[in-house]
Amino acid sequence: MVLQDGDTVSSGEAVLTAFRGLDNARSFGADSAGYTSANSVHPLYDGALLVLTESTYFDRDGVNLAEEPVAADHRTSSDGAEVAALEWLRDHGCN
Repeated sequence: MVLQDGDTVSSGEAVLTAFRGLDNARSFGADSAGYTSANSVHPLYDGALLVLTESTYFDRDGVNLAEEPVAADHRTSSDGAEVAALEWLRDHGCN
């Protein structure tokens, strides 16, 4: 069970991606922020910084998330995600 919303960003989205597609894992809430890449920063001679995107997130099914928000399996409001997740667990025999 993973709770998410628009404040789930970058490394949090990597966690969401790691759970996507697992048989007994579900996410609840709103779409994540959509920062599904890894960047590197390279200082230039004049003090400027060059930021390069070096990779994007792929889930276990091979779907490239390519700077797109990660959708929740069960869409709810951010405030309703925890209640929805607990109901889902109860409905599936977890007390």
